[in-house]
Amino acid sequence: MSAGSVGACVEDYTESVLSSIPDDFDGFILDVPVGTGVLTSQKYARLTKATILALDYSQGMLQQARKRHGQLGIRNVTLVRGDIGHLPIGDSTVDLCVSMNGLHAFPKKELALAEIHRVLKPEGKFIGCFYVTGKGRLTDFLVGTLLSRSGCFTEPFFSESGAVSLLEEGFRINSTGNKRSIFYFEASNRRHD
Repeated sequence: MSAGSVGACVEDYTESVLSSIPDDFDGFILDVPVGTGVLTSQKYARLTKATILALDYSQGMLQQARKRHGQLGIRNVTLVRGDIGHLPIGDSTVDLCVSMNGLHAFPKKELALAEIHRVLKPEGKFIGCFYVTGKGRLTDFLVGTLLSRSGCFTEPFFSESGAVSLLEEGFRINSTGNKRSIFYFEASNRRHD
């Protein structure tokens, strides 16, 4: 696969996820993990009415995101170092949670999803994407031999049907899709209050 086709794939799934957020969205968005901001910063530059809390565990990632946001003049994003397993947010306060390439990196996936479920308002939206197994032998090999050993990806990994089952424990799935080994989704919080 050429670098150009990888870039096109990233653009495709990024657009598939972020296109569900209208540019005039004026609610509270949680982005976890924000990473370097490379996947979301262009969209956030257009979301001038939204309040965005972008969280990542890595200080290095946050520094890169801060630089990128500064270059784009983004002023409505607060970047915070934090742990997905212990979100510094009250119950039912988030309108929309964005998680680009997060779930495959989170060491405690069920805890991460429980925290997202906790902070989302009833019927709040959860959108994102993550790696799933069984869509590409080369990708599965690279994840198993390099990315998981380096700590960038953490087991367990899920097939597409396993990913749907995992999400359905706390969320109502509105739509799904995949681009090669990246599964993307839009879901709504399902409160069990």
